[in-house]
Amino acid sequence: MDEKDKEILKTMMILKTNNLQDIADRVSISKSSVQKRIKKMEEEKIIKGFIPELDRNNLPETLTAISMIKARYGPGYAEEVGEKIKEVKGICALYYVLGDYDFTAVIKAESIKDLESILNKISLIDGVERSNTITVLSIKKEDLTEFNRID
Repeated sequence: MDEKDKEILKTMMILKTNNLQDIADRVSISKSSVQKRIKKMEEEKIIKGFIPELDRNNLPETLTAISMIKARYGPGYAEEVGEKIKEVKGICALYYVLGDYDFTAVIKAESIKDLESILNKISLIDGVERSNTITVLSIKKEDLTEFNRID
């Protein structure tokens, strides 16, 4: 991946589009060059697909929660327990972290009852000792393009 590829990816995230002409105009190369570069990045699995930006104001309301999860320490526990946690429906991000807890999970739930169900599923996973969960009252910023910055 060269600098022009990075520029194309940044442009796609800024413009929130995969419109080849819009990207070509912004990065000052031909539309066909943009298409070839995107195809190559897809083949190299740098790009997995295109996700539309959602306007949360026009979707059914969801709850967001962040759960800090403590796991039982042992050989390979991070991979073993992490694999089980990440399969729980409703977990949209899972991080293996340093500190008093082992994992941080970002959870999206449809209701308090749904959140309770997700947390119960996590607590039943072999190797999970406890969790500490906070519920988000309002989202001040949620920009997934920031997670994927290309510098």
